[in-house]
Amino acid sequence: MLIQVGFPDGSARDVPAQLRSISTPASGGPPTMFELVPLQCNALWQFVRSEKGWQAVGRRQLVTKLGPPAQEWWHSIVQMRDEADVPLRQACRIGKASQRQSL
Repeated sequence: MLIQVGFPDGSARDVPAQLRSISTPASGGPPTMFELVPLQCNALWQFVRSEKGWQAVGRRQLVTKLGPPAQEWWHSIVQMRDEADVPLRQACRIGKASQRQSL
């Protein structure tokens, strides 16, 4: 669904919209009513209601940098780390090699 929104340059553009409930039916009351409102999914524009209808207003917030990804839960268990396997494997190889030399 699309709805027309006025922009600061005087143009009107269609933007994605959704139906939002504006009333809830009471027991035996009138049916639920809905209105068409723009989705707030644009990074540059925020849509606000005015006496002229829906208007686009430039966003003033800054984009925040995403933090580093969280460490996987299994990295807290030493035996489950990939790095922990390497020394164990090397130790096993060294042990096997010393056993062969002694034979």
